[in-house]
Amino acid sequence: MRYRCRVGTTDLQLEVDSTGRLTVDGSPLAADVEGIAPDLWSVIIDGRSHEVAILERDPLRVRIDGIDVEVDLVDERTRAAAHQSGSDTRAYEVRAPMPGLIVAVHVREGDLVDVGGSICTLEAMKMDNELTAPRRARIATLRVSAGAKVSGGELLAILAPE
Repeated sequence: MRYRCRVGTTDLQLEVDSTGRLTVDGSPLAADVEGIAPDLWSVIIDGRSHEVAILERDPLRVRIDGIDVEVDLVDERTRAAAHQSGSDTRAYEVRAPMPGLIVAVHVREGDLVDVGGSICTLEAMKMDNELTAPRRARIATLRVSAGAKVSGGELLAILAPE
């Protein structure tokens, strides 16, 4: 099964075959996953251990090694069905993937953005992270301005279907 996955601001293509082998963006990935408790796993990738916990399911928010991120995971069948029917009518919340400083806001309320269109730029850990639209949408609500300090998981904008 193929999936489109967005973790924070990073888009990935995942594929899991019938034997459970995982491919990320076309490259095989050896991962050892062990459940520790409900909604908590230990994941070993390339000899490095990571702790992954589910914080919320709708929208999906996880904590990976102490950093909270929103994850958008859609399998290819669901994505194709939504595209063909035009049925994706849900609002989408853009949240800060980590604490930081909003250094630029690229949209205003009411603006129409395309897939991948820039919403704002978050400076965190001495890096600029561009937060983009996962689909064509209208900016329904904008809750930040340039210079604002934000917390991880803080709501920055709400995107409405066009």
